[in-house]
Amino acid sequence: MRRLMALPALLLAFAPACLFAQAEAKAPDRSTPEAAVRSFVDAFNRFDLDALVACVAGAKKNAMLEEMGKNTEGKPELVVSAIEVKADGDNATAKVKLDPEKLKALGGAKFVAEETVKLKRTGGAWQIVPMELAELMKFVGQSADSQQAFPVLTMMASMFVRFEEMMAQGAAEARAGAATTGKPDCMSNVKQLCLAGMMCAADFNDLYAFSPANLKARLMPYSRNARIFACPNAKGAAAAYAMNPAVSAKKVSKIVHPERLVLFYEGAGGKLAYRHKGTATVGFCDGHVEQVTPKRAASIRWKP
Repeated sequence: MRRLMALPALLLAFAPACLFAQAEAKAPDRSTPEAAVRSFVDAFNRFDLDALVACVAGAKKNAMLEEMGKNTEGKPELVVSAIEVKADGDNATAKVKLDPEKLKALGGAKFVAEETVKLKRTGGAWQIVPMELAELMKFVGQSADSQQAFPVLTMMASMFVRFEEMMAQGAAEARAGAATTGKPDCMSNVKQLCLAGMMCAADFNDLYAFSPANLKARLMPYSRNARIFACPNAKGAAAAYAMNPAVSAKKVSKIVHPERLVLFYEGAGGKLAYRHKGTATVGFCDGHVEQVTPKRAASIRWKP
């Protein structure tokens, strides 16, 4: 079963949005578990990165997240309708109810309207406890059309702690999945292009806001690795991969069967380049990558 790095649909659909141009800084109230949760939600709505990080145990600013936060399009909002806290010494749980109508504005995935948030007190201040990486990846690994509903607060909080680990694991999985082809670099490159494209789309309000003309410039802030645009077998080609222009300016959430629709491919001008023992590398809109034969290529979709 494929592990799908469906980050925009499940996680980056809302995480980069909270990093847009920040309002005037405001020190978060972390005196009680309830205050810490409300401060976190308030920081999200005000786009206050410093306050968001302060409300999460182990969180820190990340250069890539800050870069992604420079976009100012869209303004999602969370509204807390009720919080029920159970505390035991320096540990607590908060059952948080959110306005379901506001959750619908966060992307195509389903988010729970009521979730239980874990907190801990350190030095007299309460902070949200993030998920462990393995637990977080179970959610991220769900396909975009899964019936699974996602805990928006805990996942968003975990983003500030696990982001670099998630990126590293995603790249490792791409390399591992490509090992049997004998060309792991190419599959890993296309996987990272898909991930960068999905993050970019999430950062632009669910829109594939890039085109063949500006592809490299638009995706570099999300990948920061120019080598992913070059295939070792491309014989000096400036750009070994191309995007499917048909998805440009399309809404991610409006794509039907994203697992069948080409997002990036090895080649140019809509023609695949079969550089790897008769196969070409193709990345799809759900984030998965395949090395396809000409026979398999006949069944993939190029039009949304």
